[in-house]
Amino acid sequence: MSGIFFLTGLGLAAWDFLVPVEEDAFRFRLLGEIWYKADPGSLNLLQAVVERYIHPALWDPAFLWLLLRPAALIAGGLALVFLLPALLIRQRRRRRKLFQ
Repeated sequence: MSGIFFLTGLGLAAWDFLVPVEEDAFRFRLLGEIWYKADPGSLNLLQAVVERYIHPALWDPAFLWLLLRPAALIAGGLALVFLLPALLIRQRRRRRKLFQ
């Protein structure tokens, strides 16, 4: 799973560098911007579900903050989140084999 997020992050970063948003202007594309272009209905549905069924205050500070971050960095962060537990599990298994 971490490999998928890592490759996605690399692809998004390459897209940011190779395809400028405006002529002669570089900026990272935001997660919310990409998501809205891909499927605005699902983004609106997520907002409605979070505000109505979970908690209204969760959307504005948490989800909005996340949507206003560069998509490549979010994908890279998710890769790390999935990679670290896998590395810890692998290390624990190696230690068990050494002591058996």
